[in-house]
Amino acid sequence: MLANATIKLGLNRKSEMKTRLVVWGLVLPAALLASSSWAATLSLAVQPMLANACSSERYQGLVEYLSHRTGHQVMLVTQADSREFRQALKHGEFDLVVATDRYISSGGYQDHLVPLAVTESRRNYQLLIRADTNFSEPDDLIGHRIAGESAPSIASTTFVQMYTNPVRQPEYQAAPSVDASLNQLRNRSADAALVPQVADDCTRNFRVLANTPVKFLVQVGSARHVEPAVQEEIQQALLNVGRDMEGLRVLDETRFLGFSTLDSGAGSRTPHIFSMR
Repeated sequence: MLANATIKLGLNRKSEMKTRLVVWGLVLPAALLASSSWAATLSLAVQPMLANACSSERYQGLVEYLSHRTGHQVMLVTQADSREFRQALKHGEFDLVVATDRYISSGGYQDHLVPLAVTESRRNYQLLIRADTNFSEPDDLIGHRIAGESAPSIASTTFVQMYTNPVRQPEYQAAPSVDASLNQLRNRSADAALVPQVADDCTRNFRVLANTPVKFLVQVGSARHVEPAVQEEIQQALLNVGRDMEGLRVLDETRFLGFSTLDSGAGSRTPHIFSMR
């Protein structure tokens, strides 16, 4: 409309042209500024339990999928330390967050995030020991030290499910991350580690003492500073995952079972985690 409008100021043609240039000089920077905020890179942070050093690459496909489907540049952010992740989340340093439903609710992060979608995930939690030890079953570890992520975490919940007698339990040695749990096992400050299944490269010189399949809810949320229109675009892209080959690959890599909105009734919010043994 501005391009075709004639500015009638009762001036000569030269003054009229000059005025048009001034108007465009005010409008164009504003338009460019508005478009630049839409084009800004969005950071997508994944809870350390879900994306440790041995498994973060499985979320690269999700990042690329969201970039392709929304036109916004999405960048994967991973942090090894759970405490640093909590602080960054509270301070609004991430644009998008992927975390377990229980982590978000128990940590009181609902005020910091706008829920976009929820999904279900199934994984094996492994009780790892060093290959040079003689433990043959989980009960052999009673009285010994098992490293796992600090509560609230799936590792700590799985530990309680594995050792139901509080009098006869191993010592649960809280670690700030999955990577830290594995390092405690490597440096012999722990006798075992309870971690989600990780790549073989990360378990050299270890062996699996037990596998525990678990199922839990995962939520994708947006920081409140992200524009509502962008939030809606990300949400729609998530809800459409699995409708083409690229989306199916994303679900396979992340081990998610498809996304739905929180109010769709697709998954009950309780139990947050339970064993499928």
